[in-house]
Amino acid sequence: MPVAKWLVGPLRELVEDTLSESRLRADGLFQPKAVRTLLDEHYSRGRDNRKLIWTLLIFQLWHDALTRPGACEVSSGTHATNGAALAGGSNLVP
Repeated sequence: MPVAKWLVGPLRELVEDTLSESRLRADGLFQPKAVRTLLDEHYSRGRDNRKLIWTLLIFQLWHDALTRPGACEVSSGTHATNGAALAGGSNLVP
């Protein structure tokens, strides 16, 4: 699966919304600055962070589905929205 390309292409808006600073702060699970660094490195193609970003994205969508009634809505069959983030590294957890 071309996940790295999807994250900078058709899924970028979903990633930005789901892993936004305001949403990360609201949930208080991860450091927004660390997540932003992962995203920026990936977008600039400086580093392939697709596995961490994918994990964060899927965790947040799952978290939202369990904690926010009506948070995950399918839009035009392309994605569900709302979220915080999961991290594969200890530097992402406050």
